[in-house]
Amino acid sequence: MKITVRKVKESSGVRWCLDYTPQAGKRIRRFFRTRDEADRAADVQEIITRRAGESWLALSTVERADLIGGYDQIRKLGLTLHQVLEQWRTGLAAADAAAAKPLANRVSLEAAGNLWLTNLRTSNRRPKHLRNCSNWITRFAAGRTEMPVDAVKLKDVQDWLAPFENLTTWNSYRDVARAFFSFCLTHAIITVDPVSGQKLPAKHVDWVAPSTLTPDQISLMFRWVMAHDRDLLCYVTLATFAGIRPDECDRMTWDMIDLERGLIRLPAHASKVRRPRQIHLHPTALAWLKCARENNSPCGWNGSARLMRMRHLRAALGFATWPHDIMRHTYGSMAVELTHDLARTALEMGNSPAIILRNYRDIVRPDDCAKFWSLTPEVVCLDMQPV
Repeated sequence: MKITVRKVKESSGVRWCLDYTPQAGKRIRRFFRTRDEADRAADVQEIITRRAGESWLALSTVERADLIGGYDQIRKLGLTLHQVLEQWRTGLAAADAAAAKPLANRVSLEAAGNLWLTNLRTSNRRPKHLRNCSNWITRFAAGRTEMPVDAVKLKDVQDWLAPFENLTTWNSYRDVARAFFSFCLTHAIITVDPVSGQKLPAKHVDWVAPSTLTPDQISLMFRWVMAHDRDLLCYVTLATFAGIRPDECDRMTWDMIDLERGLIRLPAHASKVRRPRQIHLHPTALAWLKCARENNSPCGWNGSARLMRMRHLRAALGFATWPHDIMRHTYGSMAVELTHDLARTALEMGNSPAIILRNYRDIVRPDDCAKFWSLTPEVVCLDMQPV
């Protein structure tokens, strides 16, 4: 089995891919943030492969034939070798009551996954959520698509999650797994949820202050946009001075922005949480939006086109990769420092007060806050050509 580590360039930056194909299995790809992490994982996989190969070579011809024949029968029964061993040790005829059902009446993991994804699509879930769920079921079911979903045990999910060292990724896949098995339980595909309650608790992730832009970086960003790409002016204003999410900005149109009243009315179909909300514009935000309108800056963008245009701005600010939601995080921290009103900030950002309290309170200095809200077009473009 050939194991390779290669660099993968994406719009969000560079990742490292560990790529290998087990014998009689599907190709496996695992992604890491650094080359060192990928190399360590490759070393572990090589050790596992070598030990498996040595164990196989130590078997006699008769033992190999017996193992292959027995494993083939186990798979046809919809069980795993681990389940058979556990049943033998405990003296039980089946792992649980569900296993006593006739095989013909049990739903395979692949079929249950297809039903789940179809249900999500008809529920009008966001494309990003659908991609995450589809990615999880594809990777989890690899090599066991015909396995009955009621034969999946807690250990199967734990073993699958074990290689993910990033705790945020681990928690994300854990949440998707819980959603899948909850769907199966609700639709009577299974009788016992293997990951419900505290069977698979989330892992604690230490709090890290969100990345924010300094007032000097904000000034540099708007000067660069005014000098090089005024089409981006509306987007960077909405994200930086109104805290609107990138995907929400892409779905916005100018008729959602009331420049006379200084108000943005974001409808449910444009909101991430599918609920309408209103954003009351600070005079600085209003001034920049009027400037954007005068310069015919488009309000809505195609996501990939926006990312391509933002690469040049990212380079101008000195970022190798664009920090996640950095403009929205900047707005959240500056709005809390300005108003000291968690509930109002939460309403206008489309979050809960608990999220605002945990992430944005007291992470910027008062003088930086005052400077941020003073960055009007007149101040930023003082020595530039007339706006």
